[in-house]
Amino acid sequence: MNRLTWVSGLFFITSLVIYALLDTEESDPKKALQWDTYEPDYIAENLFNRNFDKTGKLTSTVFGERMESYSALDMTIFTNPEVTVFNEESGDDPAWKVTASEGSLYQALDQLQLKGSVTIKATDPLSQVQTITTPYLVLEIDSNQMHTDEKVIALGPHIEMQGVGLQADLNKQDIEILQDVEAFYEQTPAN
Repeated sequence: MNRLTWVSGLFFITSLVIYALLDTEESDPKKALQWDTYEPDYIAENLFNRNFDKTGKLTSTVFGERMESYSALDMTIFTNPEVTVFNEESGDDPAWKVTASEGSLYQALDQLQLKGSVTIKATDPLSQVQTITTPYLVLEIDSNQMHTDEKVIALGPHIEMQGVGLQADLNKQDIEILQDVEAFYEQTPAN
């Protein structure tokens, strides 16, 4: 046999081995699990939940028209969630209300990922920013931090801002739009 025959044979065998390995990976049922194969452990409708800190102060409430819990995924899915975040100092006054079309609570990460018409509204009528809208938002539950890499629009009585990306600390009432920021201020007459 000449070299060309050896090289051709070796190439053919190598191709068969690679094809067999790739075919095995795709047919492995553990790797081919689809979302549809998971069944919720339980489903609740019109669910209302209160969350407290270690000292017993109310930190947030969560309402969902529908909730599906998947313990195998360590995830809970909400339809039309409404989250109310309370003032860290008093625990009595709601500071922000967050709504969306759907949300996914990841217990291990302690975060709620919201998507679809996400709206954040200040409950304080004197807040400089009254409403923030974005298509996607991550709410870190324990720390009351919010962030997104999506387009953001923030509106207040005398201000309109828009840009891409958001970092917010709801406890400190700090909101930062990260890039491509455009802001329009309306001057108010002096008293």
